[in-house]
Amino acid sequence: MINRYSLVDDESGLTIGISLDLVGLTGNLIETVGDENFHKIMLIHFRYNVEFVAYCKEKKFSINNIEITILDHEENSIGSYYFVLREPLSYNRFTEFNEVLTQFELVGDLSQMATEESMLIWNMRRKPLAKTNEWVGLSLEQRIGWLEVARLYRGTQLHSQERQNGIYQMDATNIEDSSSFFVP
Repeated sequence: MINRYSLVDDESGLTIGISLDLVGLTGNLIETVGDENFHKIMLIHFRYNVEFVAYCKEKKFSINNIEITILDHEENSIGSYYFVLREPLSYNRFTEFNEVLTQFELVGDLSQMATEESMLIWNMRRKPLAKTNEWVGLSLEQRIGWLEVARLYRGTQLHSQERQNGIYQMDATNIEDSSSFFVP
């Protein structure tokens, strides 16, 4: 099975682990603590990264902020959402690391929530696009989701020298409004 998400410590850049699926990136899971509401993210079939476990066995480690990354079909990061933990996660040499956790829960604040439409588009973008103008048949809401993904997408990028002073051609056949102008 292909893992679809990973957790990366924002400070160290260490990959904490990977999971097959997750729930809550759209902000639909809320946990109330006292009189405050927090977002809850549940990673399904979460597995700790071997290098992360080895690092924690050598040093005490604390995590405050996490990037929840979207993985492509080859398990490379193609985008992420920032998550601030309510309480730090602490690990040390005595921490028990289960091989696979059926459910791994995080409680904190999503700086930006994904839309349902963008989650559908992320699933489309896990593999390279088969043709141009795949966005044409999308609804307005799905096009807005496409724009969110395009903004956060970290796929293959051209070198800055290749982008400078270039001549670009754009097929304007399908441009009907501002969302269709910005969709690649």
